[in-house]
Amino acid sequence: MTVAACYYRISSDPRGLAEGVDRQRQDCRARAAREGWEIVEYEDSDISASNLSSKPRPSWDRMLADVRDGKADVILAYSNSRLTRRDREFLDLIDLSRETGVKIRTIVSGDDDLSTADGRMVAKFKGAADVAEAERISERCRAAHKSRAGKGQMKVGRRPFGYDPTGMELVPEEAALVREGIRRLIDGDSLRSILRHFIASGVPTSMGKAWSVQSIKVVLSRWRNAGVVVYQGQPVGEGDFPAIVSKEDQTLAIKMLSDPSRKAFSYDTQPKHLLSHVMVCGKCRATMRATSSDQYQCTGDYCVSIQRARADAYVLGRLAEYIAEDGIQTSGAATRMREVTEEIQRLTDDEQALAASKVSLAFKLAAAEDLAAQKAPLESELVRLRQAHALEAVAVRLTPSPTTFGQTMGHVQDNASTVLQGLMDLTIEDRRRVLAGKLTVTLMPVGRGNKPGPEERISIQAFKSR
Repeated sequence: MTVAACYYRISSDPRGLAEGVDRQRQDCRARAAREGWEIVEYEDSDISASNLSSKPRPSWDRMLADVRDGKADVILAYSNSRLTRRDREFLDLIDLSRETGVKIRTIVSGDDDLSTADGRMVAKFKGAADVAEAERISERCRAAHKSRAGKGQMKVGRRPFGYDPTGMELVPEEAALVREGIRRLIDGDSLRSILRHFIASGVPTSMGKAWSVQSIKVVLSRWRNAGVVVYQGQPVGEGDFPAIVSKEDQTLAIKMLSDPSRKAFSYDTQPKHLLSHVMVCGKCRATMRATSSDQYQCTGDYCVSIQRARADAYVLGRLAEYIAEDGIQTSGAATRMREVTEEIQRLTDDEQALAASKVSLAFKLAAAEDLAAQKAPLESELVRLRQAHALEAVAVRLTPSPTTFGQTMGHVQDNASTVLQGLMDLTIEDRRRVLAGKLTVTLMPVGRGNKPGPEERISIQAFKSR
């Protein structure tokens, strides 16, 4: 029996009703029944097939593959334009017919005999007419969009979050979320933090879906939020719809979100494990990372791995021995730590003051660039002081508590067990800083079948001469 591959397509179906596809299906099924064909159906809804669209058509590709595999004898569609409006694709379809013998049949565009030169010529004329019509439609749409933009009107397709389906009235609950999101962004919150706030509100996207970092970024970076009309991605003037936030706030939000130095996704990067990206592979020299299976594993060629708990315990013990042998000089350490803490606080205050001043400098790009230049050395100094703070913290924790904070303390030579307890009292971040400032840690490969302990596999070297 002849098998017909019935292809249905509609270019625009934003509500997902597939009404146009249903009409095509009815006509194609009726034709197949009259011809006595068995049918296999393929459908691409809400997908354009013009030269101006790059959106893939999965059912179209699947149908062509099935035809090449000999699973269909006829391709049946409502019209040539439902098959494609791309001149290159139509020529490929003619070549497919010549290669496989598949026949092209339509309900309203006629049945061209692609086995003859005249039949192929007529089919190409029809294909060229379909391509031209698609391009004329595109030109008319662009002209209409430009005209609307000039009048302060913005095209509304899917309902924009914060507005009703007409795009002319605010949805109070959603608009409040947009305002809060932009306020938090300007105040320095991460997109991940803003995402948690949106999720906690219980309000879904305008499509009824769950929020993601990317969808938050899209909503917060819209000029529409400030009542501004956009044409071809650029703001062109005041809109005839209400604004949610001020132009100043929206301008600053867009600038912050488009900053190349800002990551699109904000993940929690706080260290959780002592040796993650501190220990290196002894074979390929890549760093080691912590895995979900409680291992440290090479990030390069996966050369080596070791149980995380055993490696942490061994390295921390060796670090304590090194510090005890090295003899930390703690005289005046408490006073120095207070000075370092005060300096960190001062730099943190300066950093917050600079962040706050960004709002008033939103429209002064030169000043904003100067502000970034001021911030960079502050951040560098802040990192240096925090590292010094971690080392001073070890010294203070390993000495008897003074009667007064500024009291000068004598030199203390602590034994390894006391040093180890002092290290355990630190945060994981401070422990990593102390380790990185003292030792290099390398995990060596082992031969097949050998199972040596960490003391045989982990090589530890002093980072600096004593």
